[in-house]
Amino acid sequence: MDASGIERKPSKLKEAFGSTSLKIEDLDDELQCTVTRQCGWFGPIAIACIASGLSTYAILTAHYFYLLMALLLLASLFLSWARGPVTTLRISGNRILATGNLERLSSSDFRIEANKVDHIGWSSGGENGSQGLYVWHGTLGWGSNCVLPGLSKRHCVQVTDAIAAKFPHYKIANSWNSAFTVNIGN
Repeated sequence: MDASGIERKPSKLKEAFGSTSLKIEDLDDELQCTVTRQCGWFGPIAIACIASGLSTYAILTAHYFYLLMALLLLASLFLSWARGPVTTLRISGNRILATGNLERLSSSDFRIEANKVDHIGWSSGGENGSQGLYVWHGTLGWGSNCVLPGLSKRHCVQVTDAIAAKFPHYKIANSWNSAFTVNIGN
């Protein structure tokens, strides 16, 4: 249902490729951002088809390395489903806590004290990461962690604007240039 009270069906494109929704809540002493990613039907079907093709090729040619690749693809599909679609970011004056699906194998949460945060902003993720909202930390801000994976630039601007309004001591990176331009006044 939208703001006018009319219930709308998702478009065929969103049904096929999935969508991401963002909810920002201003709690008394915290800001809570919840991202929900709805997986479309295209991704799992494509992965299953590729895995089937690799398996068939492996069996017909006795190249079992391709069978291992197919099993890894199916395992990644299962892990993605098992982690769930929701990531929650809670920001307070003294800490940042991200929980849920952070698209990492090692853990499902990330915590950092405010005094260790260099800046916050959107990043495309580079070669090995996911696009989304990142927290840079450490010496000269070289370390980074994605706290809201899969978030678009437009959604990240909404989140960083809310953070800057509620907690002006956090430095917000210019979302168009990622980590390279920092608005020191924020």
